[in-house]
Amino acid sequence: MSEETAFKIQLGLTLPKIKEKLGNELHAIVEELALMFRSGNTESDDDVSADLEAIKAIFLKDMDIYLDKEVIPVLKTSLAPEPEESSSEDAQPEEAATDEEAGEPE
Repeated sequence: MSEETAFKIQLGLTLPKIKEKLGNELHAIVEELALMFRSGNTESDDDVSADLEAIKAIFLKDMDIYLDKEVIPVLKTSLAPEPEESSSEDAQPEEAATDEEAGEPE
């Protein structure tokens, strides 16, 4: 896929859907993370941008883990081609072999 196509998909599909469907929830999660981060910060540092970069890094890592553990495995399963079913002719010799193994006469 070309970079231009990927960029169009990102701007035209992915980002608008994230904003529409997840925007408020993501904002609330990041805000809660920021409050926890700030309460654990013992330094009286007025530079909020350093905190925000750390918060962003934590959140993005969590999203990466979530995608790897929850989304990608399900997607991989749903996109995998279905295995071909064996024909009835293939099943008959196996049944015959099973009968012979059991010592049953033909």
